[in-house]
Amino acid sequence: MLFIFNGTMVAQLIEHAQKAKLHIPTYDQSYEMLGDDWIEGKVKAETIMDKIPAGLHLVKDQGVYLMSNGDSAKPVSETGLICYAEGFGTDGPHIGGDDFVEHVPLTVFGPGDMHHLKNGTVDFSVTLSEKELRFGFYGKVKSKEK
Repeated sequence: MLFIFNGTMVAQLIEHAQKAKLHIPTYDQSYEMLGDDWIEGKVKAETIMDKIPAGLHLVKDQGVYLMSNGDSAKPVSETGLICYAEGFGTDGPHIGGDDFVEHVPLTVFGPGDMHHLKNGTVDFSVTLSEKELRFGFYGKVKSKEK
């Protein structure tokens, strides 16, 4: 399944993650770094927020969206730092399967990619299958008015 995210908004999410001092871990990152002590509630995921690299979270719950993993004093509902995949917002089609959060490392984005994302000449794409998660860019063709 192909998901396309607005490039300009993705650039804002990346910048937010880069500026943040602390980063929220995914479930997998928490378990990988803290193990059973975390599962058993002996240690909190907040203890590793300074060790988590800046990135994005790809989320599937009520819709499919990207958000910064940067810790913020304000909730997402106030910052607006969320980018739904085109056609997969909260009122979009229901996608079966379990809800999830996947870490998207900022290494996915090359040096020139931010320029194109900010300018809106490309969107960010995620291809999701049962076996893999692929990231790419979806070019936009600007029409010339005559």
